[in-house]
Amino acid sequence: ANTVTVDTGEGDDTIAITGSTDADVTINADGGYDTLLVSDDSVLDFSNVSNVEKIDMDADGTNQTITLSLNEVLSMTDENNVLHITGDGTDTDTVTLTGVLSGDWINDGGGLFTNFADNTIHVTIAPLDDGVDITVNVDDNTSFDV
Repeated sequence: ANTVTVDTGEGDDTIAITGSTDADVTINADGGYDTLLVSDDSVLDFSNVSNVEKIDMDADGTNQTITLSLNEVLSMTDENNVLHITGDGTDTDTVTLTGVLSGDWINDGGGLFTNFADNTIHVTIAPLDDGVDITVNVDDNTSFDV
């Protein structure tokens, strides 16, 4: 397969992912507050994404579902390990988080997760004050809105 690397450099960037490709895509958003726009037909290995602070699920106005492991969230965010998730509010977007059921992560509630092997490592799935609620389903059968 071909390899495509996107390195945005410093600054606030928005990266749109639509459709699928046979290429291995790696995204490094570097410094700034960076947004990844995803649409329902996006095919992306989130473990190849780094330095993204927000996922925006309103790219195509349809109901969207993405699945992220908490390890992917840890590797894709900057050193603060906070991921904001938003949509357009006109459809039903959901995020499924994995890693709690396997015992890798502890669900502390309210979008905060602690790494089981190293309790100094935390990941936060945080709401934006934008009036849009996205449902986050966790693999331990809990859910919360961001």
